[in-house]
Amino acid sequence: MSARNNAVDAQQGAAKNPDDGKRIQRLGGAENRVSFARQAYNDAVMTYNTHREQFPNNVIAGLFAFQETSQLQLGTPEARYVPKVSF
Repeated sequence: MSARNNAVDAQQGAAKNPDDGKRIQRLGGAENRVSFARQAYNDAVMTYNTHREQFPNNVIAGLFAFQETSQLQLGTPEARYVPKVSF
């Protein structure tokens, strides 16, 4: 509910100052790019770990001590929330 209120407030604020609307769009684009980068990293880690476990890659990985890599995790639940930005 509060996220929707924040979005409505942001839209109303954007109507008052057109530059604020552009900033809001840029912030939304930045959030999307960060989300895409996280997903791309996790996909690459999953692919690496899968290939490392398959034959004959597992023999080579064992010889050269390749370790399993962990996916990107956010440390705390608070890190998942988008901070409120005011102009």
